[in-house]
Amino acid sequence: MWERTDEGFYLVGENFKIRVSRNPISLDLNLIQTHGARVVIYKGQREDIGDGALTDRVGVVLGVKTADCFPIFLISKFATGVLHAGWRGSIRGIALEGLMAMYENFGVKPEEITVIFGPGICGECYEVGEEVAELFGKFAIPKGNGKYLLDLYGYNRSIFESYGVKLIVPPPACTYKDPFLFSHRRGDKGRLYNAVKMKGYVSDTV
Repeated sequence: MWERTDEGFYLVGENFKIRVSRNPISLDLNLIQTHGARVVIYKGQREDIGDGALTDRVGVVLGVKTADCFPIFLISKFATGVLHAGWRGSIRGIALEGLMAMYENFGVKPEEITVIFGPGICGECYEVGEEVAELFGKFAIPKGNGKYLLDLYGYNRSIFESYGVKLIVPPPACTYKDPFLFSHRRGDKGRLYNAVKMKGYVSDTV
């Protein structure tokens, strides 16, 4: 489903286009990300504070920046959006906040949403300490020497599934393993730009 490009990854559906790029993407809303769980609704504002954004407007481009955290795209017939899910945002409930915002603002139920994970650090590479591991239970596997491997994708996937999401697309790559992608854990300073847009016409591009 994901297609690799010279810039990153691309995914096109019936009513949406997703792009993950090493290069900046022009967005309608600039999100000031805080590693929290606030999901904002786009109403024409140019800037807002939060780690997720949703819209029901055709042609609006929403996005988040990442460098190991997961971009999570929420897709439906009536609204789309994207979440920024690192361990802090995940444990604070960004996945559930996204589902609730889709239903409360657009009447979209979890079973009507397709959840698409963009690239992020995988459970074989994401090393965390005991204090973080304790928050995630079975999704943090002991590695030794007080270190654990955290499956952030599995944790968020389990939340979506528990609330009734039926279709979940896994990430196309691990940011830490893939040298083409930016990874904070590898020491990269760059960020990936993750954007989604509801299509109105076939000719629309992100």
